[in-house]
Amino acid sequence: MNRISNIAGLMLLALTWVQPAMATTDGERFDPTRPYTATHPGTSANSGTDWQLNATHIAPGKRTVVINGVTLTEGGRLGAARVLAIEHGEALIDLNGKTRMLRLQPGEVKKNR
Repeated sequence: MNRISNIAGLMLLALTWVQPAMATTDGERFDPTRPYTATHPGTSANSGTDWQLNATHIAPGKRTVVINGVTLTEGGRLGAARVLAIEHGEALIDLNGKTRMLRLQPGEVKKNR
C-alpha cells in the first residue's frame, strides 16, 4: 500500500510541473491531443487563405474530415468553404465558387484497415 501511495504522490508532483506548460502565451489552455497543425485557441479557423487538412476518417456510412482543427462532414461549412467530397487522405472543398483539393502530406497518411 505504501508503494502505491508513493507512486501516486510522484505522479501528482509530475502533473503540477507539466500543467503550466499546457497554457498558451495568451493564457488559454492548449489541448495536447489535437494535431500539431491544428488551429490553436485564440486564432481564427478560417483566417486568410491557409487551409490545412489535418485528418480524414472514412467509416461505413460516415466520412469526416478535420480542416484547420475543425471536424466536418461532406456538405459541412467552415467560413467561406464547403466540403464537397472526402476521400482517404484528401478533401475537395468549394471556396467562393472555386474548387480546391486539400491533401495530407504522404508521411501523415495511415490506413487502419
